[in-house]
Amino acid sequence: MARFHGEDVHLIGFPGCFPNACAQTMMERLCTHSNVGAVPLLSLGCESFNKFSLANALRESGRPVETLTIQTHGGTRSTVAAGRDWVAARLEELAAQGTVPMGLDELIVGTICGVSDGTSGLTGNPAAGRAFDRLVEAGATCIFEETGE
Repeated sequence: MARFHGEDVHLIGFPGCFPNACAQTMMERLCTHSNVGAVPLLSLGCESFNKFSLANALRESGRPVETLTIQTHGGTRSTVAAGRDWVAARLEELAAQGTVPMGLDELIVGTICGVSDGTSGLTGNPAAGRAFDRLVEAGATCIFEETGE
């Protein structure tokens, strides 16, 4: 996550210069999540990731999308500057939109193990388990990534 004009802007991506069906599916699902308002796609230009298919999926979902390709946009600095300008304009537009209430029955929370240590089984995991118990009782869906502890 990055701070941009005082706002949180989340950055996601997959490395590699090869077609990857899993990355394509994950990017489509992440970028069309209900909390995502707009998506700038940044590309080097030589990778085989199908950024155009992703951009089309985003447009079909009703989100603004801009594809910026470093190799055709004048290099890294000018591309990043163009992306920052685009994000700033979208943040202003998105700020004018209202929020929509969401019920706990619509909430899905997942965990991922950041690295286990000698205390995670004593402190962090029980705390997450208790929080998940409360959320599930209230109707949410919770997914544990590591159940060994």
